[in-house]
Amino acid sequence: LRLARITRLIERWHTSWGFSYAKISLGKFFAMVALCCHWMACLWGGLAMHNDGAGWLASVRADKDGPEGMYEGPFQVYTIALYWAVITLTSIGYGDITPQTTQEYWAATLCASLSACVWAYVIGAVCGIVSTMDPHEVNFRRTMDDLNWLMVDHDVPHNMRKTLRRYFHHTVDIARQRAEKDIIEHMSPKLQGELAHFLHQDWLSKVWYFHSLPWRILVFLSRSLNISAYIPDEEVFVERTLCIVRSGTAAKAGKILQKGGIWGEDFLLSNEALRNKDIVRSLTYLSVLSLHARDLLDTMSNFPEARRKLHWVRAKIAMRSGVLQITRIVREHTRRGTLEMSSLTEESRLEFFREALTGGVQQAQGGSSPMRGGQSPSNTSEHFPSVLANASVTQLRARQASNDNLLEKVEELSRTMTTMHSTLNALVGTPGLGSRVHSFSISRAQSFSRTTSR
Repeated sequence: LRLARITRLIERWHTSWGFSYAKISLGKFFAMVALCCHWMACLWGGLAMHNDGAGWLASVRADKDGPEGMYEGPFQVYTIALYWAVITLTSIGYGDITPQTTQEYWAATLCASLSACVWAYVIGAVCGIVSTMDPHEVNFRRTMDDLNWLMVDHDVPHNMRKTLRRYFHHTVDIARQRAEKDIIEHMSPKLQGELAHFLHQDWLSKVWYFHSLPWRILVFLSRSLNISAYIPDEEVFVERTLCIVRSGTAAKAGKILQKGGIWGEDFLLSNEALRNKDIVRSLTYLSVLSLHARDLLDTMSNFPEARRKLHWVRAKIAMRSGVLQITRIVREHTRRGTLEMSSLTEESRLEFFREALTGGVQQAQGGSSPMRGGQSPSNTSEHFPSVLANASVTQLRARQASNDNLLEKVEELSRTMTTMHSTLNALVGTPGLGSRVHSFSISRAQSFSRTTSR
């Protein structure tokens, strides 16, 4: 009954303080060895007290001599017997204390046999526990050995071997995090969510529109977070995914992202044209927590009140991204002289905005950037969709009308010069000069008319 109480007491202490089971096992083995030595010392000392004037104690007194009080009294005899028990159990056996009677020989034989079994069991168990006290370190070493075998079997180049080994050395913490996720999977759903939220609440708080979400939703989102690692100078491409820098440094569109940095907040948008496509590249070994839009939408499907808040967030992000998208496209095409917004009708302008927001019109960069469908523009019809083509026709019509107006003014000027030819003849005294000037003016006007018509 007392042993059962001790077991329950140990379980209670472990629940309160969380002692390592490996250390508890080592403590149990130490107690087993101590208890075995105590029993052997009691047996060996009892034989000495029973055989008064004979036996191993009298032999030790005669051989070693020493103070008389050293061999008298129960405590002194127990001390010498405990020394013999420890030497016997650990297989050292100095031989300074030996049995002298038949009873002592039987007792020594029995103690030596039992102590050998106990010592062999303890040594094996302790070695096994010590070798697995840090399972993560054991798994890492096993992984590195497997990696070395793989590289040797496939004759991997030396530089690549160095890169692979360096990657695994820098991602030891990632392996530990993945092991933690496996441990969490063994818990009940409620405990899984609470622990996952505690571990990741600091990271989720970096996203501005998660602040207004209920605690229950954050619990579900915490369980959906995944962790990944990247080597330096590696492009980080994750489609429609929110990413949070856990450790390391990355660069995105000239901006440095360090611990707590975020990109992909627009992963809520289903319109691909409005999502940011800037490339993210790791500058150092990078650890990233990621949340896919599918996991967020699946979570929101169970919480209607939060789904409404998310719709407003999505509308705000879409409006901001749409305005920026249209502004970039209009500014770029205006700079290149391929579009004049003032020449578009209201209907054409709305159609232009619609195609810009759906990816039909994209920002032109240089002359080889993909405009639509991933093709490079080679002429005006390929460079712009139908709205921009209609805009070009409207601009040409406006220019034609301006040219016709100019032609009418030239013809009016020619008629005015017809009335002046007689006056010119009289003034200069050269017959026919006014007619020649008039004919030259008419020919230039007709030539200009044909050019503008073309």
